Parts: sequence; structure tokens; C-alpha cells
Amino acid sequence: MDRLAVLFLMGYAAVRLLFAATFPLAADEAYYWQWSRHLDLGYYDQGPLIAWLIRLGTLILGDTELGVRLPGILANLGAGYVVYRYGRDILNDPGLGLALTLAYGASIIFGLGAVLATYDNPQNLFWLLVLYFTARALFRNEPWAWRPAGVAAGLGMLSKYSSVLLPGLVFLYLAAHPDRRTWLKRKEPWLAVLWAALVYAPNLYWNLAHGGAALRHTLAHTQGEWHVTTLDFLAEQAGMVGPILFVFLVIGWVRGIRSARRGSHPAAFLAWTSLPVFLLFLIISIKKGCMATGPRPRTPPRCCWPAWNFGR
Repeated sequence: MDRLAVLFLMGYAAVRLLFAATFPLAADEAYYWQWSRHLDLGYYDQGPLIAWLIRLGTLILGDTELGVRLPGILANLGAGYVVYRYGRDILNDPGLGLALTLAYGASIIFGLGAVLATYDNPQNLFWLLVLYFTARALFRNEPWAWRPAGVAAGLGMLSKYSSVLLPGLVFLYLAAHPDRRTWLKRKEPWLAVLWAALVYAPNLYWNLAHGGAALRHTLAHTQGEWHVTTLDFLAEQAGMVGPILFVFLVIGWVRGIRSARRGSHPAAFLAWTSLPVFLLFLIISIKKGCMATGPRPRTPPRCCWPAWNFGR
């Protein structure tokens, strides 16, 4: 089953690599590519990790579309493998892990989205790694797993600031379940918080030195007049994830809530660390609109041209 999962993932990655080299950069991709040409600890938008990764990709493959997109494709490949390992190691069902991996790769947001160089791809990988290693600590009693969970949380925040929600939800889960609450009296979870803070510290320093520019820009996304766009938001989520997978996601939440009443089952853990995030952005969609964004500087149009125009 392991080999089959790897073969499917490598097939997905090969198709994406071929596709990624065939069309010019989108505006956002060119924007982040410009970041990578001027490396810093932070930028006016989100965390700096996407710029660092793009710089690494262009060092390997040059200033080409594929060089810019390579890190995101590899991050998505890793995320798909983490999905499989969660099914195999935590849910004790390799077949389910393989099915989840196939569904993950076939969805629009994770399938086509993997081809684009955005901060969502590394965030997705590190979010899943936090879930995986935390679940190993909780359900397999492996305290060492808190350390990589903390590092992954910090890298997630360097990717996209909304990643800060996940550690808080993990601690809420621990506090809500008596059989897991004893972890709050142990050092490992708190050391994980320290690891996350240390990894994220460079960008925090940059924000403090620049008046919190990126953080204020991100918070501004939640401000504005109230607009009834909830149906738009739900339709967008169902369309991007895929209607079938979205239905199974809702079923998973229902089962997770039911299992939470019986104890701290892995399904309850997944519900605790996903449903509140969905509800939060659902509320924001009512307030702001599901596709609303704040103003930000853009690169010149020529940066969106094909690869042979990159250096001009």
C-alpha cells in the first residue's frame, strides 16, 4: 500500500511539473517571485517563507516558471504523503489513507492549486504535519512528536499567518478532553510552543521593526461592512474542494462531533482542528465577503510575461 501511495503521488507530481512549465506566471506568482529577488525576513502581505522557497527553486532551475513553481509542487507532494501516513499510522487504515490521498490529489484546490506558487502550498504541508505529529503524541503516546509539531507550526506561520489558529485549537482540544488534559501538565506541549515561537521569531522581529505592516494588512481582511455572502462562500468551498469531497468533509465533522461525546477519538481531534476554522471564515465571509482582499502593491505587468522576460 505504501508503494502504491507513493506511485500515485509521483504521478500527480509529474503531471503538475509538466503543466507548470507551460503557462506564464499569474500576477500573485510574479509578486512572490519579486520578493525572492529581494530576500528579507518579512514582506507586506504574509509570511516570507514563499519567497525563500522560490529563491531556492530558481537557484536550481533558473528564473523560469518551473523554477518559481517547483517548491510549491514539492510541498504539495509532501502534503499528500502526510495525508496517507495519517490514515495509515493514526487511523490504522492504510486503505483509507490511500483513498484520502487520491481524493486530495484530485480536488481542484489541492490539485490545480499545487501548480501555482502561492504561500498556501507550504502552509498546507506544515498544517498537516502539525496534525500528524500531534496525533502521534496523543494517540500513540510518543512525546518526542511534540518537537517536530512545534517546528512545523512555526514554519506554517512563516508561510501564512492564519496558521496561528492551529496551535490554539490543539490546546483547546487538550483542555476539553479529560483523558488528554494531563498533557497540559507536561513540558512537551509547552516546549512545542517555544519551538514554534523560535522558528517564527525572525518574521515577528521584522513586523515589530516595520510597525506590524504585514500583520495589520492581514487583520484588515476581516474588517469592513457586513455583506450577506454566506452562500457564495459555501459554494466556493464546495467547488474548490469538490462537491463529493466536501460532502464527505461534512460527514467527517458530524462523526467527529459524535465521537467527541464518547472521548478523544482521532476523528474528534480532526473536527476540533478544522471545523472551528471553517466556521471562523464563514463568519468573516458574512462580514467581509468571501473573496475580499486588502490593497497591496503589485509588480509591473512585465513580470507576468514568460520566463525569457524574467531578467529584463
